[in-house]
Parts: sequence; C-alpha cells; structure tokens
Amino acid sequence: MAYVVAEPCIRCRYTDCVTVCPVEAFKAGKNFLVIDPDICVDCELCVPECPTEAIFSEETLPEKWAHYKEINERYSQEWPVISEQQDPLPDADSIRPRPRTRSAPNREGAALNLLDRTVAAVVPRLPRRLVGAVARRYISGETLESALTTTAALNERGFTTTLDVLGENITRIEQTEPTVATYREVVARLAEGELDGNISVKPTHLGLHLDPDRCYKNFRVLLDETERRSMFLRIDMEDSSTTTATLDLYRRLRSEGHDGIGVVLQSYLHRSEEDARTLTELGARVRVCKGIYREPPEIAFQDPEEIRRSFLSIVDILLSHGCHVGIATHDASLIQGSYRLLDRAGGLDGLYEFQMLLGVTESLRDSVLAAGHPLRVYVPFGRDWYAYSIRRLRENPQIAGHVFRAMFGIG
Repeated sequence: MAYVVAEPCIRCRYTDCVTVCPVEAFKAGKNFLVIDPDICVDCELCVPECPTEAIFSEETLPEKWAHYKEINERYSQEWPVISEQQDPLPDADSIRPRPRTRSAPNREGAALNLLDRTVAAVVPRLPRRLVGAVARRYISGETLESALTTTAALNERGFTTTLDVLGENITRIEQTEPTVATYREVVARLAEGELDGNISVKPTHLGLHLDPDRCYKNFRVLLDETERRSMFLRIDMEDSSTTTATLDLYRRLRSEGHDGIGVVLQSYLHRSEEDARTLTELGARVRVCKGIYREPPEIAFQDPEEIRRSFLSIVDILLSHGCHVGIATHDASLIQGSYRLLDRAGGLDGLYEFQMLLGVTESLRDSVLAAGHPLRVYVPFGRDWYAYSIRRLRENPQIAGHVFRAMFGIG
C-alpha cells in the first residue's frame, strides 16, 4: 500500500523526505511533490521527515484529501524523480513554518531493544545488493524454478512446503492478472513434479482492497486449479484492515462447497479467540500465528506473554473441535506449549502440522521434524522480494535485529 503526498505540501515543497526514500519514489513538480505508487515500498521512513505532516498511508489519508491519491498516481507518471534535498519554496516558512524540533514517534514501543530499532530504521537505506544478500536466506529467489528447487530439497529432507508469490496491496486491479497466471503455473508445476507443496495467497494481491468481487473471482479461478489436483490453498491474513473481509471471503467460498481452502488467525488480535470459536462450526483448517503487522493496543495485545497465551488458547480451541491446525511459530516456548496440548489431546495424526518461514531458526525447525511432527516451510519467491524484505523488516524490528546479529555473529 503506497503512501500519498497531500495538500499541506503545496507551496512549501520541503524535501527532507526524499533523502530517506530507499527507492527514489518521489517525483517533483513546481510547487509540491508526489509519490509514485508503483515504486513506493511502504517503508514509512518519509512520514516523520515531513515538516508539514503532508504524507499519509492510503488508509490514513483524510477524506478531504482523498483525491490526492489520484493526483499522486497521475503526476508521478509525468514529473521527474527527485532524490536529493533541495531548498523549499521561498514562502514555505511563512505558509507552514518548519518546527524547531521534531522527533519521530517511537512506534515500536519502549520494550524494543535499541539495536533492533536502529537496524530497522537503517535497513531501507542500505544498498539493494546488500538487502538482497540478507534476503537470500529467507526468500527462495525471483523465479518459480528457484522455488521448485527449494521445495524439492526440502521434500527430500522430510518437509512439506507452501509457496507464496511475493506481492500485496496492488494499486491497479489489472495487476491481479499476472499474479493469478503465476499461481496457476505454480500449481501445475508442483503437480507435474510430484512435489509435496501447496499455495498461500494474500487477498490484497488478488485485489481485495480495490474490488472485493474481483478478488473473490480470482480465488475461484485458483480453486479450480487446486481442486482438480487435490491441492490445498491457504488464504493468508494481512493487517487488521483486511481481517473481516478475509474471513468473509473464506466463509463465502466454503459455503459454495470449497473445502480445500484454509485461513489464518493472528493471536495478537483481541478478536481472534472468538473468531476461532466461530470457525470451528465450519471445521476450518486454520493457520495460527502471532501476527507481524504493527497494530494499536485498542485491537491488539502488546505484551508478548498475552500474545503467547492467546496463541495457545486458539490452538487449543481448534484442536478440541477437530479442526486441522497449522501451528506457525518460531517461538520455542510456544512449540513446547503446543507439544503439551497435542499430548493431552492424543490421536491427532493428520490434524495438525507445524509451520515455519524459510531460513528462520533452522535448528529449531529440524528438531521439530526429528521429534516426529510434520512441518511445512513457507517458501516466498518473486520479483517483489525487495519490497517484501523492506516491509517485513520495518514491520518487525525484532526480526531486523535478529538478521543483523546473525550476519555479524553477535550473540
């Protein structure tokens, strides 16, 4: 989801923002700037840099300035790139004075380690090549061939996989067409190669925010492909703005008899335990994860222990009602807690699996498999690897710090 420059920039044109943009998404007109939505990687670095508070995400853009989304889209195709700071317009300070001191809000909270916050802020400014070197461990590559090679290697070791074509929050509905085509090819190639994998699909990648009905039809197309090959499709969960719409989409597809489809619940959302109880009525196949998007305390737990408690409660609710559960975590304490739930319930073969991201806590991953538990590895691939990497590291500074420490051998 791109950011938008709105009315407060006009006749000021402060350019502090362009100095922190990692992808040169800003374009300059005579009296204000715009952001190219096709280039913006949603890293948010520019927001606190703007002295006039003129930059908004599409979600937070005030209604009175909603038309600036179209203005940014239009003029970003006409105006030149601006990548270096320039003087503001002559009357800028009299129109909207630059604050004497500004400090960006501490969005990550006081509990975050200073190193993690620092690395998270610096990562989007690193050269693309360096980010690529870091991402290589966690993303299988840009092509389907690379993802299939990764899947084959993991299958040989006893792991199953789920493949994710990178990309989300598209800005034009026609962008869904190549995504659907790629997923259809993924399904065909997995089946042809007799590989043990399935697919995970983000609703905003298929147009949820732009045209919910078109998104639904896109999922129907993919289900036609997966069902005739007896393959499973997981609808991924994204930030809280999509939760209700995603669950509604899942229920609509299930009501039409599509059983080879699953959904995701995030344990940090207050609503998720009740959502789990409701989903048991459908015998839903549910992936349970903590959730990585930054959400406000009004709707999401902030305390790690509350998130863990909620996670195990959701797993327990689903298992006790005979639902298949994907236990998606790299948290050793949650894995041990899940072991206890599985031992207590007994007789759950085929009703659960553990799930982990490619390249993350591999020793823990191997130990889960060695203990006799099924484990599926999430394998992302595609040309959007850079935007994906920047977003994920910004959304979860702890991961950024973990990656940094892993790179340089810091304990």
